[in-house]
Amino acid sequence: MKSIALAIMIFTHGAGEANGGISETTLGFYPPVLQAGHTLLLAGRDGTIADCDDIADGRLQWHSPICRTVIGTAVPHDATPAFVIGEESKWVEYKDLPRIYGPAGAITLFYGINEHGRVDTCTVMDNQVTVEHAQATCAALVKRARYRPVMNAGGQHIRSARVQKVRWGGSPF
Repeated sequence: MKSIALAIMIFTHGAGEANGGISETTLGFYPPVLQAGHTLLLAGRDGTIADCDDIADGRLQWHSPICRTVIGTAVPHDATPAFVIGEESKWVEYKDLPRIYGPAGAITLFYGINEHGRVDTCTVMDNQVTVEHAQATCAALVKRARYRPVMNAGGQHIRSARVQKVRWGGSPF
């Protein structure tokens, strides 16, 4: 039986690639912003927007011109961002995988963060692995992912959302 190493890597689209390796734990995640028919998911650090995910017609828009215009601008001042609680690397683990063979690849997920800081919805936007692996990844995020929730200007916790990519290094089964 051939042994295949399993690698799991969780990262937000754009962060770490286009933004010089920004640590996910230092980013604050803001509520979705609607602009010209697009939903923008913004993440900021040090008072400026450091990452932007653009969703239009239910699809992630890669290299979005709208996102390019907001990167580096001031973060929204009408909300305190959501921050990761705990270690993201522990949210999806080897034990979460179904015991079937699956190819290496990435899953891009869109998920909602409720006013209590828990992930309560998860949608697969792009999938390079098996459907079973994608569903198991979403289930693990719903079970374990925790955030300090977004707070609006009135001091109330509100919903937010995030796009995240999980890369599987292949299944050992």
